[in-house]
Amino acid sequence: MKSVRSTVKRRRVMVVALLCAVGLVLGPATAEGVFAEGRKVFEQHKSAVVTVQLVTKQRENESKSEVTGTVMEPDGLTVVSLSAVDPSNVYKAIMGPQDDHFEMESEVTSVKILLEDGAELDALLVLRDPDLDLAFVRPVTKPEKPLPHVDFTDAAEPEILDDLIAVSRLGKVARRTCCASVERIEGIVSKPRTFYIPSQAQGGTATLGCPAFSMEGKIVGIAVLRTVKGERFNMRSNMLVILVPASDILEAAGQAPGFEEGSGEGAGNSE
Repeated sequence: MKSVRSTVKRRRVMVVALLCAVGLVLGPATAEGVFAEGRKVFEQHKSAVVTVQLVTKQRENESKSEVTGTVMEPDGLTVVSLSAVDPSNVYKAIMGPQDDHFEMESEVTSVKILLEDGAELDALLVLRDPDLDLAFVRPVTKPEKPLPHVDFTDAAEPEILDDLIAVSRLGKVARRTCCASVERIEGIVSKPRTFYIPSQAQGGTATLGCPAFSMEGKIVGIAVLRTVKGERFNMRSNMLVILVPASDILEAAGQAPGFEEGSGEGAGNSE
């Protein structure tokens, strides 16, 4: 009997050791597969992910900022996160209902789209969509050649725990280098309208305005800030980075004025 128990015990140890060995082999291999596919997605779309440079005036103060934008049409129409452009919505969420009269109006006085090849395009902020936390900018004049862009009509609808590739632009200190991160869909909210919750929602490497793509290279959505008012501000309860689906972005972009429909905010020189 003792010999049988000893044999069973040895077999269990061997099975556990084998499973651990398999885990060690498959884990890095699977991760490397994700990274290899992710690099392909990154190379496919990095030229369409740009830096949008803005000068914003709030009351007597003027400030400069740079945010990540995604070119979504060959004529240069670019989508960014409104919270990154105009943080007044964030301030309102922080203030909460104790000050419903809180106002912090801002005016964008200058916009430039900085392309990967070093070109700078004077642009206008042509549309704000506070409900989706989106803003759209367009070059002042139509580019002579079509710009690299992301096709928002060919979108992916991920499922829970699907891997995504987020692409963004770093700041001036890093020479506005394009970077990427692997995200994962941790939650999907379907009502009243669908949005996705990425794994980096609580302050990871994904930045506001950056696009997220499926492993097949299809656009999923744009990272924006969702805020709600509460009796007392709590970052976890009142504020969350989400992905707005590509279909909603495409619908909102349809309201953006074209080149022939007049000016928006931001004409001028940011130097």
